[in-house]
Amino acid sequence: MDLSKTLKITANSKREIIAHMLAFLYTYTAINKWYDWESFRISLYNQVFPEWLGTILLYSLPPAELALAILLVGRRTVGPALWISFGLLTVFTGYIALTLMGVFDRVPCSCGGVVSALGWEEHLFFNLFFLLINGIALKRSTKDLLRSNKTNGSARLSR
Repeated sequence: MDLSKTLKITANSKREIIAHMLAFLYTYTAINKWYDWESFRISLYNQVFPEWLGTILLYSLPPAELALAILLVGRRTVGPALWISFGLLTVFTGYIALTLMGVFDRVPCSCGGVVSALGWEEHLFFNLFFLLINGIALKRSTKDLLRSNKTNGSARLSR
């Protein structure tokens, strides 16, 4: 038995590991929001965006995060889910960056769960880490898709 082949992590495995890390993150945040609903509600209404948007996010964000977590672990749905995740993380990270740059007239309260122990700067780096690994998984997915299309295209031409 060749141990080096056994321990080798394939590109697909890396993508799956990252997707599962992201799924855990979204599951944790969704459950934390439901568990501490009142705190989540208060924190959303303390944000700098309009109250109507806070209401929409209050009821849609936790189920959306949980649905995204489920899509991230699905074999057929992981590709689109990685794009959705990348978009969400970009929005969340951008919001934190704008807050740190002083764009808003006040600093809204922090997030819940483990992230609540972080300051705004640490939260930015936390999000940047997940945005980076999400990008790595997307790059891997894109390469696999291009390779698959190339293989399928050449197979069609040989028929």
